Amino acid sequence: MDEVAGEFVNDILNAFVATSADAADAGRPLFVALAGVPGSGKSTLARMAADMLNAQAEAAAAGGIGGSQVVGSMGSVKLPDEDDEDLGYKATGPATDIRLGKCFVLGMDGYHMTRAELDAMGDPEEAHRRRGAHWTFDANKLYKDLAQLKNTGQLSAPTFDHATRDPTPNAIDIDARTVTRPVYDDDLQPIGADVCRCIVIVEGLYLAMQDLPSWERVNGLFDLVAFLQCDAGVAVERLVQRHMTAWGVPRDEALARASGSDAENAALVETTAINAHVVFDSVPDDTVA
Repeated sequence: MDEVAGEFVNDILNAFVATSADAADAGRPLFVALAGVPGSGKSTLARMAADMLNAQAEAAAAGGIGGSQVVGSMGSVKLPDEDDEDLGYKATGPATDIRLGKCFVLGMDGYHMTRAELDAMGDPEEAHRRRGAHWTFDANKLYKDLAQLKNTGQLSAPTFDHATRDPTPNAIDIDARTVTRPVYDDDLQPIGADVCRCIVIVEGLYLAMQDLPSWERVNGLFDLVAFLQCDAGVAVERLVQRHMTAWGVPRDEALARASGSDAENAALVETTAINAHVVFDSVPDDTVA
């Protein structure tokens, strides 16, 4: 999976440079979606890419071997007023360096509807059986949270607790705010700015979906949409192992789940690959969860 992660990182950096040329975009985190079928290795790939990006940023910041941290630029920028505690903006400088900030990973699993919400549906038994289908996620909350994160750089996000089988609210605090510092010449005149811009990778099944309004607007938030393809047999076996580990169920029960509802979801997810900017092939790897 290392080679795939390297390709993913290159595409992310290309998107970083392309979008950093605009002052409005450079002031917000780069938003990257990673979609794919259940068991394709989305979580693993997202973590690997984030680790690579963070290592590069940290090495450059420390002056180590990792390439220049400056990966983009703008022609002008509004510089923060040093006397303004809230960093309000004043002058415009002629040049800006856009530096690679921290990369965060946010999984879509925290936006599963709760079991209580599934119980309240018209057919609770079917709702629980199909948990993981697009209609068992709270797409509206996902959109609201992602829009807040993109516009403010901050979010307290939910995760999914496999022990309780429900989301845990406010489990992850993300601070992806862009940090802008003025750059002065020897006469203390502003000549530009140094901008440190973060990256957020969101991974989940339906992030490339555009057929339904609630998911289309989620998809519209991303600067780069990637899709991870996977051989069906490989994906099913990964899911079997995951279900056995997470739920403590025997193999036959885990296989029934992976070949049933998970397969139904995968069939729909596969049709959304056409909406992605880049597509990767997952590779058999024992380290992929």
